[in-house]
Parts: sequence; structure tokens; C-alpha cells
Amino acid sequence: MIPAFKVVIAYEDLSTGRQAKEACNFVAENLSHKWQVTSQMWKFELLANRELREMAAEDAAMADLIIVSCHGERELPAGVGAWIELWAGQKGGAVALVAVLDGAPGQAERAEHTQAYLAGVAIRARMEFLAWPQVWLKQENLRVTRRSRTARQALLRAA
Repeated sequence: MIPAFKVVIAYEDLSTGRQAKEACNFVAENLSHKWQVTSQMWKFELLANRELREMAAEDAAMADLIIVSCHGERELPAGVGAWIELWAGQKGGAVALVAVLDGAPGQAERAEHTQAYLAGVAIRARMEFLAWPQVWLKQENLRVTRRSRTARQALLRAA
């Protein structure tokens, strides 16, 4: 029996959902054929519902990889933050948290805030962190940037 590599994706809208799915497909293509990659997708607006948020948090707690895909132009919605805090507080098996940021030019400051928040979550949850594309972080966040360089290696180790 082929073991499963579980990916949970939270996304803002159709375009960010597509980008996250492409990232998931990239992981699937680059993992050994000894793994069966499965993915579950949760749209941000669904995470506003408490019951759905709890279901999504259970999925994330059992995932090997979590992808959060957004434009990064504004703060993450409250339901998404609550979802993140739910699964981050559980002991799970996720190897890495990937942020797919698709912000408009000139929105780098907000994207930096989102990236720094997600990087902090990854540190608290003892996960590797990778942002794509990498947003240049201010000096106080450089520790996060150095840590994210090893995320690709962590994913390969999981294979």
C-alpha cells in the first residue's frame, strides 16, 4: 500500500486557489512515486463558519504540508487566523507551511506582514516555512528568512 502525503490548502479566491493547487502539483511531481499525494482545499470564507473551521483544523492537524494562498494585500480574515491558531496549537505531523503570496505591486508591506505572521506560526508549530515569492522582510524578521531556506530540504526528507 502506498503511504499518503496529505496537503491542506487554504485559499482566498479562485486565482489564489489555482496557484496553491499548482504548488501542490509541483510537490506531487517531485516526491518519490512511493507517495500518494492527496489534497483538501478550504476557501477562506468557509473558515468563518466555526464548525467548518474546526473540521478544516482537524484536516490541517493531520496534514504533512499546509499551504496558505492569498494576495497578501490585507490582513488575513479573522476566521483564517482562528483556523491557523487551532491547528498550530495541536500536535500535528506537518513538515512545512507554505505561503503563496500573490499581491499587487506596491502592496509589499502588507504581504510582508502576512509572511511574517505565517513564519511565526511555523516557528511556534515547529514546522519549516517557505514563502513564494519571498517577500523581503525587515531586519527584525531576518531570522525567519534564514529558516525558510531549509524548507525545501525538509520536504525532500519527508519523501
